[in-house]
Amino acid sequence: MVCMHRMSFCAVLLALAFSASSLKADAPANPRFNAWSGFKIGSSATRTATMGAGGMTINIDIKETLVELTDDHAVIETVTTTSVGGQDHPGQPVRTTISSKDQPKEWKELRQEDVQAAGKTYKCKVIQGKFAAPARGGQAADSDAKIWFSSEVPGGIVQVKVSTTGPNGQALEMTMLLKSIDAK
Repeated sequence: MVCMHRMSFCAVLLALAFSASSLKADAPANPRFNAWSGFKIGSSATRTATMGAGGMTINIDIKETLVELTDDHAVIETVTTTSVGGQDHPGQPVRTTISSKDQPKEWKELRQEDVQAAGKTYKCKVIQGKFAAPARGGQAADSDAKIWFSSEVPGGIVQVKVSTTGPNGQALEMTMLLKSIDAK
């Protein structure tokens, strides 16, 4: 069960990351790539996520680190540690290549908002959108998301709130907040 939730969560995180609107108004390239391209290799962001479903709470620490950067792609290594019932379940590192050319899906920009995270106040662009998240049995689950972005953070993501209803009608809520950064 823990692995299923961790895999679903990582799929949601990746769907959000590749679907977000642009962080830089003058940048036509992939906004996910742009969110990393202003940083040097070794830069990282750690976020803590809390998921609730069926009366169970799952906490996940997600650390994303920039391990390669060229003009046409960035490689991000993601390591997760899932905590359920007081027990930690570390995941294996996963590397994702982000092309500079991929274009995002349409999301609606709501407003600018300040977010307190990692001991600092970040001025964030808030966007909202819908996407289909992978769910159990290979079916897609409709999801609503709100994401707070800041160009001061490696990868851009400061805060995320997602609501999903799975194929069986079960509601899943996920919140994620920036815990720490190492900007190089």
